[in-house]
Amino acid sequence: MPDDEIAQRLRDFREQLEAEVWPAATEAAAEYHVDQVTHLVQLKARIDALTWAIDHRPRERAKIGF
Repeated sequence: MPDDEIAQRLRDFREQLEAEVWPAATEAAAEYHVDQVTHLVQLKARIDALTWAIDHRPRERAKIGF
């Protein structure tokens, strides 16, 4: 699978997660579900790490000939 296609799939996955995380976190906070909020915030941190990885990936894979 080409790198650009992988990156696009990861971006789509990230957007889907972000769309689900914040409404769930808001609802959990309103109901004082501290553990659930904690897990959702950790998930958001992972989403941010995914975003960073996508934005800083090499444009081309190194070609090593053996």
